[in-house]
This record gives sequence, structure tokens and C-alpha cells, in this order.
Amino acid sequence: MASITIRVRPAVFRWIENNFKKVKGRYDVRGSFLHEMLCAGLTRKTNAKNLVAKKYMKQYKQVTLIVSNYNTDRYGYNITEENQCRINQALFKFLTHEICTSVMNAHIFSNYPKVMIMKEYLFNMMYEEEELSLACISKIYQRKYLKKERELRSNIMKNIAKV
Repeated sequence: MASITIRVRPAVFRWIENNFKKVKGRYDVRGSFLHEMLCAGLTRKTNAKNLVAKKYMKQYKQVTLIVSNYNTDRYGYNITEENQCRINQALFKFLTHEICTSVMNAHIFSNYPKVMIMKEYLFNMMYEEEELSLACISKIYQRKYLKKERELRSNIMKNIAKV
């Protein structure tokens, strides 16, 4: 059992904390898709080039994750800053997609206000305002999920009309 330390966004850190068990201060991600993402980013040496997104990484939190020995022995123990940023970007998109899809389904099937559902979701998952704000989720929802919401609602109405 090997461990890797990477820097992640505060929202991604909260997601990891909520979804993976902690063993001696390290999160066990073996057996999940996150493990495969980490192993894909492993290298033997670090890249000495300066990264453009380095200024944003100062706000990121350091987290230690447990990965398999096989992959670290085979590919290395390092994850470059570029790969860390790509992993963070993918996890943040996954996280926001999960939240917005849950909010959309809850809104359509319960007819409860979207903003209240978002607030309750963020509160129940223990996200703080500086980690993931309601404004951020609302903006993502407006940009990508309003059209999906209308399509789902019309499909449901068509199926109800058939019955």
C-alpha cells in the first residue's frame, strides 16, 4: 500500500473526504475511478517546467491518497503539477455534474424550488462557501442544465400522455 500526496481544489477535497474512508490520515481510493486517474498521471520524475496554473495551486489543499504498490513501482511516485491540475479539473466537472443532475431530478419530480434543493445539498454534503458556492452551482446549472431540464420534463409529459 503506497501513498501519493497531491494538491486538490477545496471542493474536490471535500468530495474526497465525503466519499472515501480515511486510514491513518490517508484516504483509500483503491477500487474507484479516482485510483485509475491517479495511476494514469504517475511519473518517475517531476517536470521542472513552470506551470501556468501554478498561482491557483496555492489555494489548493494537500491530500494524501492510498494507491496500489504495483502501479507506483511500475510508473513512479510522482504526479506532475500539470497532471494534478487535469485531475482536479476532471473531478470538479464530475462533482458539479453530480450535483446539478441530482438537483434537476429532485426539482422535476418533487417540484421543490431549485435554489432550496441546491442549498440543502451543499449543506448536507458539508460544503463551505469558499469551497463550493451556491452562486457557482447556480451558474453552471443555468448554462448547462436548463435545456436538459426542459427535455426531461417534456419526455415525462409525453409518457404520461401515452398512459
